[in-house]
Amino acid sequence: QWQDNANNETGFAIERSSDNGTTFAPIGTVGPDVSVFDDGGLAAATAYCYRAYAENGGGASGFSNVACTSTAAAPGYGLDFGSATAYVTFGDPAALDLPQFTIETWFRRTGAGTPNTTGNGGIANAIPLVTHGAPEAEGSSVDANWVLVIDDANDVLAADFEDMATGANHPVYGVTPITNNVWHHAAATYDGTTWRLYLDGSLETTLAVNQAPRSDTTQRAALGAMIRTDDTPLGHFQGVLDEARVW
Repeated sequence: QWQDNANNETGFAIERSSDNGTTFAPIGTVGPDVSVFDDGGLAAATAYCYRAYAENGGGASGFSNVACTSTAAAPGYGLDFGSATAYVTFGDPAALDLPQFTIETWFRRTGAGTPNTTGNGGIANAIPLVTHGAPEAEGSSVDANWVLVIDDANDVLAADFEDMATGANHPVYGVTPITNNVWHHAAATYDGTTWRLYLDGSLETTLAVNQAPRSDTTQRAALGAMIRTDDTPLGHFQGVLDEARVW
């Protein structure tokens, strides 16, 4: 907002600086007798400086005084899995033994992490996000019920489960490369017949499977790792997770 001292302007032009007022770039204009500009889409916890000038048919006025402000920090708190041994486990609650499910989480990957396979015919280089199970034994109650991961080979979202009938894995892969140090939303759904994989709200992939997941697994549910029945963690996600949900 600025003081409108002109009486014959045709409008105002606004410029913004993100280096404490050293350099400015134009970001927008408003009409005459307007003294406020709404600047959206800014980064959290960042300082910005602004200046404005009036315009009419005769040219431009001098710049206004520079005004600086900072945006608020991003709200909320996530779980930071920066340590090579950090993970969260929920044990094996019956509520997570699911034949149909939606898995979702916000995540920000900050480093390489440690990949692990999800089993024979599964994802060879899986970075675990939200999981219920781990590669342990085929065709038994220690197969994985479901896992939501990053495929480290191609840096895309992926998911997998092992089925009740044969113990076979049924991996599904996204197509959009995941950028580090940026928040993304991941979701995977299985309705009993078809995988659907979403990144940042956009459908990445569908895959018809027509098999029942291993919903009788006795393995552990976890964030940031895959957990065997003996509580051994496999794989590691290096980054931050927030608002993980399974339903």
